[in-house]
Amino acid sequence: MAQVETGHRPVSRRIAEKLEILYGVPAGSYTNANFVRGRPPLTEETRQVLRHLREAVSEPLSIPLVKRAPRNPRSDFSKPREDALVPVGPLLGQNAAAVVRKLEIQRPGDERFWRGINSVRFDSLKEKLLVASVAQRCSQVAGVSLAQVGCALPPVNGITGRDKSRRAYPAMILKDGDISIAWYPQRCVRTYSGYRWPDNLLVAALGHHRVTVALEVDGAAFHQDSAREDQRDRDLAVPVLHLPASQVVGPHTVDQVFKWIRSLLQKAMAA
Repeated sequence: MAQVETGHRPVSRRIAEKLEILYGVPAGSYTNANFVRGRPPLTEETRQVLRHLREAVSEPLSIPLVKRAPRNPRSDFSKPREDALVPVGPLLGQNAAAVVRKLEIQRPGDERFWRGINSVRFDSLKEKLLVASVAQRCSQVAGVSLAQVGCALPPVNGITGRDKSRRAYPAMILKDGDISIAWYPQRCVRTYSGYRWPDNLLVAALGHHRVTVALEVDGAAFHQDSAREDQRDRDLAVPVLHLPASQVVGPHTVDQVFKWIRSLLQKAMAA
């Protein structure tokens, strides 16, 4: 409530309904407000990034159709939650809390932005912290299909395995100098051996070249077996960067990711 009163958080319809019950006011007292609906209009920077990604070229992958459902089914899109980043600070320390506070200051009252961030599912708090760091530098969070940006891996429904190439998923749209990037947290994709859930799926373009990459946050719970890790990387058939969970809190983590992507694109341009 303090964040709402100071303008750091919008009041969603769900919270407005709870407040009507809590304060015993007539129904509609708070929920008659004009709540934001639909997808946000794209900013000019976002349009430029998407145009760059769409017009770039890359080597296509020929991923065979897989008839079986994902081995570990789970929904690939969840209902937006209130303040999904709140536990990051108390559980990961002052540095993590500072990242979230900075993001709140940058995006006060931006209901569409927070609904986009809060609709993403995560395996760990460190993944949330990484997304919070990236979100500070993005132009906006927009619903964009992976086919629109030329993703090399086919996105699928995380429960049924059905193709979802045309479905719009929340993407952080950003630029690093002359590189355009669409950053998708937690997307289920079809690979050569079935289905995988990369922690982050990125599509980037430099000049006329485009690359699809995966970014994994290596924590003890999911990344203990190096042999299985290597097999998972081979299944994806795209470059994979592994970030130790301990490094995510660092101030230069996002720059490290951008530097790695730039090196991949420069190699493609020189080939």
